[in-house]
Amino acid sequence: MWSITGEDAVTERIIQLVKQADERVVYGSAAIGASDVGLLRTLDSRCGAGVDVSLVREPDQSLPTEWTEISCLTDHQLPSEWQSNDYAERMLVVDSDVFLFSIRPQIEAEGPEEIAIWSARTTFATAFVQLMIGGFPDSIRRALGTEPPDPEST
Repeated sequence: MWSITGEDAVTERIIQLVKQADERVVYGSAAIGASDVGLLRTLDSRCGAGVDVSLVREPDQSLPTEWTEISCLTDHQLPSEWQSNDYAERMLVVDSDVFLFSIRPQIEAEGPEEIAIWSARTTFATAFVQLMIGGFPDSIRRALGTEPPDPEST
């Protein structure tokens, strides 16, 4: 597991990890907005490789136009009863064994810079991905293919 500090460094690491995706990318951010153009291009490029790209949004986040231009994007909005996290900044899951999770510290002594932890292709990363995805509502886990089908729909 590694750590990095600074928004630009975190964005660069996200881009590098997304480029390694073979099956799926799941991304979420406290500030989706008009994100880094390089990130959007990289996500869209994975569509051409047959990778599923999913965006997970908080209940009050709108979907920016730039994101709708990603050809294979599946948009998941968390339910309104979802409890937001005051510290979480961005999350990324690639395939089933790569993750990145970042926060923006609220403690003044730690500074305002974004801090991320990440790991790729390790047992720890696989376990952490399971925890991250396991924290999503059932409907999103089913849509991501990580939860058994809804028994009422079979």
